[in-house]
Amino acid sequence: MTRTVLLGDVVDFISRGITPKYTENGDFYVINQKCIRNWKVSLREARKNDVSLRKVSDEKTLKVGDILVCSTGVGTLGRVGQFSNPYIAATADSHVTIVRPDISKVSAQCLGYVLKSKEKEIELLAEGSTGQTELSRHKLAALEIVIPKQETQKKIAEILGTIDEKIELNRRMNETLEKMGQALFKKYFITNPDAEKWEDGTLSDLVSIYSGFAFKRADFDSTGKYGLVTIKNVQDGKFLADCSDHLAEVPRNVPGYIHLKTGDVLLSLTGNVGRVCIAYGNDLLLNQRVAKLSGDSGHRSYAYFLFRQKEFKDKLISMSRGTAQLNLSPVETKNIKIKIPPVSILEDFYDVSEPLFKMITYNYEQVQTLITLRDSLLSRLISGWIKV
Repeated sequence: MTRTVLLGDVVDFISRGITPKYTENGDFYVINQKCIRNWKVSLREARKNDVSLRKVSDEKTLKVGDILVCSTGVGTLGRVGQFSNPYIAATADSHVTIVRPDISKVSAQCLGYVLKSKEKEIELLAEGSTGQTELSRHKLAALEIVIPKQETQKKIAEILGTIDEKIELNRRMNETLEKMGQALFKKYFITNPDAEKWEDGTLSDLVSIYSGFAFKRADFDSTGKYGLVTIKNVQDGKFLADCSDHLAEVPRNVPGYIHLKTGDVLLSLTGNVGRVCIAYGNDLLLNQRVAKLSGDSGHRSYAYFLFRQKEFKDKLISMSRGTAQLNLSPVETKNIKIKIPPVSILEDFYDVSEPLFKMITYNYEQVQTLITLRDSLLSRLISGWIKV
């Protein structure tokens, strides 16, 4: 059994965050829109507030279970995340709305999932001129939501929470595997005392770079089978599988390498240049401004872990040109001078790095599968279509 209520009827309050006084050694973390992504609240992009300069009220001091909604910002408006860290003193800035569930009326975790499932609807509640749209707390309070009975709420939270735990476990495992891979790369090719004796060469001796195809916007089809992978999909170490643009048919003059496969290594060439990630999924096409990296004899770990090195990314950024936005030349990238290791060194590296690379790719695939499962179950569980 479910009931439809207004969000404002099942929460203690809905309030905007503070206007902080930032300082390097502040007392409180301040959550902003960048911290809220993929239903998670991360502190990586957070800054700190000096409480002595800007007091944080109890209402705006985050508690475990508080739901955070991005209330402004192009590309971030409507995003939802739930605060879950009991050991961190934190608040939110004025671009984020704090929703505190009334736990006598609703499970905080279940309400978090309900709002996460309504991100698109929440985004449409915003009002204002183009580029200046803003979500008011009054509009948010008037949002209609479906709430199951309390016993069912707890079961839904347990089911979806278990899936989220598995997703987080895979992500953390990949962080560990990434560190291992980069450490191995440094040991074999950077800090190796014999490296100075190796022959001089260029990146193209070990890595091939294939530029994306300039698909015509007139051919785009929102219901098309093929997703176009653009620079938006290529994050720093992370691939966003959802494509904004699609094609129903692939033009005949498209090179074969434009068809992406799981495990392909991608490089951003425009804007935030030098970002690298591993693609996964089906029916994906490589659009312009993104390049594919391919290694020796089908090996991809050398290219991936090289381009993931911070020093190498900094080099790519320094090579880039442009005023409004940076552009990285694939030709100049191919001509970067490197030391060419002996075949035996490369083969030893492949023996230990390729399994790491494949495991990272597999974990990313599993994360996407779990996200799809969670999202599919969410609406069915809340609506009562699936009984628990």
